[in-house]
Amino acid sequence: MTRLRHFRIENKMTLREVAKKVDASIQSVHAQEVRGIRTIKNAKRYAVVLGCDWRDLLDDEEEKQ
Repeated sequence: MTRLRHFRIENKMTLREVAKKVDASIQSVHAQEVRGIRTIKNAKRYAVVLGCDWRDLLDDEEEKQ
């Protein structure tokens, strides 16, 4: 399970709710959940919606440095 999916489920949000709040399609949010978030830009977008630190959403350890 990717970190994005974990935080979305923890916040009891649907794909549709997250998509609406980040102004993206449901398919885009789903794709991010499957692949994981690997860019700081996307991590920051989703972190605002999910109420967490953007670093917690990155699935690629290299981006954290």
